[in-house]
Amino acid sequence: SHASRLLQRWKEKGVIVRDPRPALYVYEQAWDGISRRGLVSLVRLDDVEGESVRPHEETLGGSTGALLAQLKATTTQLSMTMAMVQDQSGALAEFLSRFDSDYPGLETLDGKDMTNRVWRDENPARHIELTEAMRDEVAILADGHHRHQAAVQYRQWRRSTPPLPGRRREHPCDYLMMMLVPESSPGLLCQPTHR
Repeated sequence: SHASRLLQRWKEKGVIVRDPRPALYVYEQAWDGISRRGLVSLVRLDDVEGESVRPHEETLGGSTGALLAQLKATTTQLSMTMAMVQDQSGALAEFLSRFDSDYPGLETLDGKDMTNRVWRDENPARHIELTEAMRDEVAILADGHHRHQAAVQYRQWRRSTPPLPGRRREHPCDYLMMMLVPESSPGLLCQPTHR
């Protein structure tokens, strides 16, 4: 409930605002001469477990219950998961390479001496092209196993409640915020993105 109240205050004060248009985000992390770049987007949760999103390890206990309670209280995914994709066509790597210092974005240095850069892309034609190219890709979770499990359980919980009047066929709970990193990325190291 504390997270829910805090989130509501941030929305009221304009600390967090909804994007006016759909967007994809390129996120780069750089530290100790290494950089990792990925695409932050919404990824549809599987109807059949392991169909397109697979864990690299088994999730045991941990924080899934607390993350599920947080989702129920806030109805908001507050952090992303990270997954590797083979990127067989090379479309993801090509898309990510379009963003550089000449392209407007945001850059910040965090308390761990990691430079974080974010670029926003609002071009729907590029979004469709990239979605089509990656339709059959399998994402291997590298970080965020408990958040993934909490999102799956949250979707089950939402589906068990009566639908709201006028509810669309799709719902935000059908998706998970994920950073997709091509396997070919030279900075692909298995380290948490949320710390």
